[in-house]
Amino acid sequence: LARPEGLALVALVAVDRAVAAGSAEEKRRRWAEGLVGLAIVALVLLPAIVVSLRSQAAWAPTTLDVKTDGVQRLVPSLQHLWLMAEVLFRSQPWMVALAAGGAARWIGAWGGERSLGGAVVLWPGALMAFYSLLSGAGPPIIGNFGRYLFVLFPAIVVLGLFALQEPVEALSARWGRTPRRWVSAAALVLVLAPSLAVVAAGAQRYALNVRNVNDSDVAAARWLRDRVPAAELVAVQDIGAIGFLTEHRLLDLAGIVNPDILPALERGRRPNEPRPLAPLFEYLRDRRPGYLVLFPESYGGLGALRAMEPGLVVRARFEVPRNITMAGSELVVLETPWTRPSPP
Repeated sequence: LARPEGLALVALVAVDRAVAAGSAEEKRRRWAEGLVGLAIVALVLLPAIVVSLRSQAAWAPTTLDVKTDGVQRLVPSLQHLWLMAEVLFRSQPWMVALAAGGAARWIGAWGGERSLGGAVVLWPGALMAFYSLLSGAGPPIIGNFGRYLFVLFPAIVVLGLFALQEPVEALSARWGRTPRRWVSAAALVLVLAPSLAVVAAGAQRYALNVRNVNDSDVAAARWLRDRVPAAELVAVQDIGAIGFLTEHRLLDLAGIVNPDILPALERGRRPNEPRPLAPLFEYLRDRRPGYLVLFPESYGGLGALRAMEPGLVVRARFEVPRNITMAGSELVVLETPWTRPSPP
């Protein structure tokens, strides 16, 4: 529901059900089960789609438009696929390496009693290819720290264990029950050790993530709550913590909550736009927020913002030491001239 690309998994399961080999009776059974499955998927998706259509005139969440600019290429980039595989390998090196063997074994077992089904094998490659198609010339769209790819780990671990299954069974048959337990324990360590190492190494990074958010968005939310009337309209670049901690009317500069801003942002990104911030400020002058809360680095700096609107006044600054999370190293609260009386 949160990420439309997850529908690719549903499509893969449906295709796999439709084309898998088997007797006529088995195919009829699969079709019947598949139709029931699609009906269940529809029951989950349709309410969300209706809400999305009524609130923003689009079937998918606004994050699809905010995070991407649509299809950028017709063929996935090998460089993107390599970078995404590297993200997965860093967290689960052994399972990612073994998953290739599991996929090869699946191809041989496809349609038989021990088949995993096509979706398990195709899902990792399909999702990475999808992200590559939506990514421009820079790095692939995979979220902070590659988090958009983390949904692939269950399939990768299943494929890796599938590759180990026959060797472990063969060793067990030769060595007996006691050695089998040792082999199983070793396989468990093989799966868990990299994850535990990543968790240990990532604990400090996570703490820094939290500190970055507290130093910027949370601090700005408290400042607004204490000093700005709740009835004031505030335009915010990063709406999460401020929307949670304050009662202010908010205008989302990223477009997730206010998708009507997206055309202005898109016009500003066009190569032939001489003043990239002009469409955004046309939109803001029309809505007249009393304050802007943003990371100036994302907009070319304070100088660029004041060039578009000289009446902006800095009311608060929040430094983000050792920033690895936010859109800039300083969050600024700017008072606008649009709700203040003009000087005599």
